[in-house]
Amino acid sequence: MKSILIKRILQTLMSLLLLVLFSFFLSRVLPGDPAKYILTFNSSQVVSSSEGRTKSYERQYRQLGLHLPYFYCSMESRLLPDSFVHLPNNDFKFLLCSLSYYSGNPSLIVL
Repeated sequence: MKSILIKRILQTLMSLLLLVLFSFFLSRVLPGDPAKYILTFNSSQVVSSSEGRTKSYERQYRQLGLHLPYFYCSMESRLLPDSFVHLPNNDFKFLLCSLSYYSGNPSLIVL
């Protein structure tokens, strides 16, 4: 019984690993850049110079979020705004962070 359970868990993990590797391989091999596609078929952003095309491509690339990594893992809570980090008083910073964390809506907390 124990060996069958371990075998099934290993098979599941292997299948999951193969699925992730296959999807990553397809995302890298298949042609297509969404930013380039949008700029090619959007007639309102036609730019004649190569420098202008490069800038408009970079702007579109960042606007679509393609410059971000595929997978990002962080140990911080997304509920804490960056402005709380720069407060000089640690006690006040702790109270604001706690309030933000427990309320679930940091936009309501105004400094």
